[in-house]
Amino acid sequence: MLKDIIYNNKIYVGRKAINDRDISADTLYTSTDYKKWSRVWVEKDGKKYYLSAANVVWNGKQFVTIGGKLHKNSIFSDETVVALSSDGIKWEIKETEDDFEYGIYGNKTYIAFDYFGDIYTSTNGIHYNKSTKVTSQSLRTALWDGKKFLVAGEMGVILSSTKDKNAVLPKQDKWQGDNYPYSIVY
Repeated sequence: MLKDIIYNNKIYVGRKAINDRDISADTLYTSTDYKKWSRVWVEKDGKKYYLSAANVVWNGKQFVTIGGKLHKNSIFSDETVVALSSDGIKWEIKETEDDFEYGIYGNKTYIAFDYFGDIYTSTNGIHYNKSTKVTSQSLRTALWDGKKFLVAGEMGVILSSTKDKNAVLPKQDKWQGDNYPYSIVY
């Protein structure tokens, strides 16, 4: 079963949902017809690995993974990667130290967050800058609503950027938030 499927008008890219018989959750799969799916694999140092990610986004030109990992036979490597692909078939791997729980793309900006409530921003999806910490709660999901980023997390935390539609990145101290009884953003 797949989750979080994204489409670029040519190919679908989805992530495998959690399966109690298999630990390869979040492994990327692609399909051109939404019926037959193939697992995404990459080569590194002459070895074949499967690619997993906390999320994959389409920025209008290429797919970019956020929170990527390489794995072989359901054994994940310790290294984190960013994978880029213009066609969803051939993927370029870039090593990174950032291990994100989730992230999104909107308004020419990547927003990602880790397990500790830290928010990071990037203009290229590879190199991220840490924003000022505004919560210690784990953040789970986010969206770009056309004017600002909204991020929701545990304990009902909902944060919004005060990012101006024409600005390049949210300023480090421009995140505001509050606790609400639910963490679902509509």
